Amino acid sequence: MTTNHIVKIIGELFDLNADQINTEIKINELENWDSLKYMQLIIRAEEELEVMLSADEISNIVTINDLVDLCSKKTVK
Repeated sequence: MTTNHIVKIIGELFDLNADQINTEIKINELENWDSLKYMQLIIRAEEELEVMLSADEISNIVTINDLVDLCSKKTVK
């Protein structure tokens, strides 16, 4: 569920279809990437998945899967 949710957010923020999003790529290699959209991604992921990410955790996110894994670990089941 977390993967689909993150992909949906990315699609909306970066104006991409889900089939254009490879979760293995680096987030900063997304088409239309900029730092503002990246921060919007982090904020929306935190709000919609009800998680809190530390500055250290955020700075260690490289790929979309990194964000998915981190949010999955923090999501209350």
